[in-house]
Order: sequence, then structure tokens, then C-alpha cells
Amino acid sequence: SEIRCPHCFTPVTVDTEETISEVTCDECRSSFDYVTASEATHQQADGSLMRLGQFELLELLGQGGFGSVWKAHDTDLDRIVALKRPHQEFDDDAGREKFFHEAQAAAQLKHPNIVAVHQVGHDGRLIYIATDYIDGASLKDWTSTRKLTWRESAMLCRTIASALAHAHDAGVIHRDLKPDNIMMDLEGAPYIMDFGLAKRTNAVTVTIE
Repeated sequence: SEIRCPHCFTPVTVDTEETISEVTCDECRSSFDYVTASEATHQQADGSLMRLGQFELLELLGQGGFGSVWKAHDTDLDRIVALKRPHQEFDDDAGREKFFHEAQAAAQLKHPNIVAVHQVGHDGRLIYIATDYIDGASLKDWTSTRKLTWRESAMLCRTIASALAHAHDAGVIHRDLKPDNIMMDLEGAPYIMDFGLAKRTNAVTVTIE
């Protein structure tokens, strides 16, 4: 039979004639419980799109140490979002509490250059976070195809620093800022994302002149 990996949603073929407890996904190499995954598989019987709660999963955008990121359609509000599904270390109660706490830290931030958190929720045991979808590329990929002038580089750094100052004023420290965690939209504007390692602390006021 075929089930979906609960971490990257890749189809996994399982021999149900054998006694199965744990399955390893060939795509993302994560291991998961067969019974739990069978109950949580989001492939619709009629062949329609997979879902997590109110979200239809449209396209796998990427996956890494944290989990998988999907382009998804919010069917309640009719908008496109980025939907993040963490790896299995967040599937126990302690991990889920940590995940929600970190998401709450990012949700405090309202800045035009920070990817906004729309919703944190769960579908059964599968938890997820819905954020702005930025149509573009990571700063790492974006700079690999163009050479910026000194002025363009300085303006880009200033914009990113202003967004970080806003986060610091709100008492949120990113702790994992790197080119992979900054998205550039089609107009060349940067957006800081992935506050998954964020730490909340007392607000520190930083002024960018």
C-alpha cells in the first residue's frame, strides 16, 4: 500500500503483508510510525489535493533540517501561503509546545520586511505554521545570479538591519540569520523568515538612522 511521509508528504510504498512498526522515507530520510502515518495520510480518495486543515498543498518548495515547506492554498481566506511542517522531533508533547512557543515569538512581529505568521495549528498530530508566501528566491540564490553595486549592497543591508531592529525592539532574537533565511521578491525587496530558533527576551531598542 502507499502512504504519505508525514514530514515531506512524499509517497512511500509499504509491504503490508509484513509486520511494520517504523518506516523510513527515501526522500527526506526521516523515520515515522506506520500506524500514525496511515491515519494521517492526506491524499484524498478522489485524487484531489492533499490537505492540512484548511490548506491545500500545491507545491513542495523545499525541505531541510527543520522540516518541509509547501506552497499552499488557504481555502478559508482564499489566499496563497507558505506552510511549514516540522520534522518528527516536534511530534511529542514537549516538541509541540516548543514549536508553538517559537511560532508565537515570530507572530509578534509586524514589519514590511519580515515574513508574517498567519496561523499555527494542527491536523490530528500533524502540526504546521502558515506564513506569507514570497514569490522569489532566497538571498543566497538571488545574489548568485547578479552582481550588486556597493550602493545596492548597502541599501539591502540597511533594510535587513531595520527589520532586525524591529524584532529586537519586540524582544525577539532571530539566532539563525543567514542568506538562506532571507527571501527576495520579484521586485528585489528582502524578507526575513524562519524564526524557528527565535528567542524572546526583554526588548532592546535599536535605532537605524
